[in-house]
Amino acid sequence: MLQRRHRRRWLAPALLFAGMFLLSLCFRTAQPGFIPAEAARNLWTALRLWVAQVLQQPLYLDRFDIIDGCPFYYETLIRLRNSLVTAGAGAAVCLGGAVFQTMFKNPLASPNILGISTGVNLGNALFIMAYTTQSLAMMGRRYVYCYACAAVLVVLAVGAGKLAGRHVGRFSVVDMLIVGSLVSQFGNVLALYYQYKITEIDYTLLTVYQELSLGIYVLTGLQDMLLFAGGLAVSLTPVLLLRFRLNGTALDDERAAAMGLRPGALRAVGMVCGSVLALTALIHCGDMGILSMAIPCVCRMGRGADFRKVCLWSACLGGSILLFCRSVCSMIYVAGMAMPVNFAISLVVLPAFVLAISKQRSAFE
Repeated sequence: MLQRRHRRRWLAPALLFAGMFLLSLCFRTAQPGFIPAEAARNLWTALRLWVAQVLQQPLYLDRFDIIDGCPFYYETLIRLRNSLVTAGAGAAVCLGGAVFQTMFKNPLASPNILGISTGVNLGNALFIMAYTTQSLAMMGRRYVYCYACAAVLVVLAVGAGKLAGRHVGRFSVVDMLIVGSLVSQFGNVLALYYQYKITEIDYTLLTVYQELSLGIYVLTGLQDMLLFAGGLAVSLTPVLLLRFRLNGTALDDERAAAMGLRPGALRAVGMVCGSVLALTALIHCGDMGILSMAIPCVCRMGRGADFRKVCLWSACLGGSILLFCRSVCSMIYVAGMAMPVNFAISLVVLPAFVLAISKQRSAFE
């Protein structure tokens, strides 16, 4: 009976996630449309050609003729890579939010309170300022700027909480959140300043910055995919291994210690892993607005405060919503640009977030 209940707990969110992923592959971007039959045929053709290449079959020699007979073949493969990154980014940023909300027992907690999003935007601005017209050819260097800026802001916020905690004998979460907000504001001012400087150098560079920050441009090169997968693997593995123990961080430190847990060490691991999860997602898919705060809070309202359930539902629901929003936005153009994804995310999740916040007391009990 328990095994069946456990399977059902995994089945519903997994089916939702898989269904939305398959649906996202059926959209066409260059000429907006919905092509499920063509997408399925193109994916099957790509699989056959890959097997033929590995096994060195004669079919691979006729690949150009086969591809010519499959409309939108290359666009479907690009859509597949975009969907993989989008699904992983949505799941990662929401899982990071779930970790922070569990540790701080606050429905408004998320990695963004430490300046993660601000650090990515500032890193993008500094990267474009450094390489100007060569930016598009030097995308690999962008990771250094984004990771460095985010790390500096996080260290400042966490360091303030650690310093303030010396007076009370424990880590001061309130002081950390206050300093994190102030540091984020300072980072936003710097990012705005560098945006202005970018327009003085070349106005077209501002479009590159906006596409990176708003999530219009998704990085799907081989190097980008490897860095994305590596960031997720490094940060996701500890969270999954410690998902049972992370529930203990929601208790008082005395009660957690009595249960044989080390709440300080767990919070440190949770903050690092949650920050890296969100940072990896934001670098590749842009600022996702309130997704990291809203989705875990909504999941707690419906599934309770058990982190094991919340992390599963947050990851699947976050990935599904981001896939849906990106699929819709990729077919809507405003002033020659695709509709910003973070704008659509806000429209989709804001009503549910308001409802969850109004019931935050019962959601965290």
